[in-house]
Amino acid sequence: MNKKGFGVDAPSRPIPDLKDRVCGRATHIKIDCQGADYHVLLGAEETIRSSGLAIVFGFEHYLEQGRPIVRENYENLMFQLGYTTTAISNKGDGRQIDFPAVPAG
Repeated sequence: MNKKGFGVDAPSRPIPDLKDRVCGRATHIKIDCQGADYHVLLGAEETIRSSGLAIVFGFEHYLEQGRPIVRENYENLMFQLGYTTTAISNKGDGRQIDFPAVPAG
């Protein structure tokens, strides 16, 4: 538990810091941040553009409530980064949708 009594403190690194360590060996990136996936994608734009790795992420509508983020934000961002997306699972009537994203072309 962390100091506030929630969750577990774990070491983390920004995705750009991992680029040199994983690109060339990795085949994909899996993002699962309980409603913060969009923010992770935004922070990793440069790495995503330069790596060409496949990406799997989720959109969880119920975790985005109160934030101005909708499914189309994810799809538009990935399009701008040169990726295509397809929903592969839709749990809870659109509450959680998983997406693989691959470089277009």
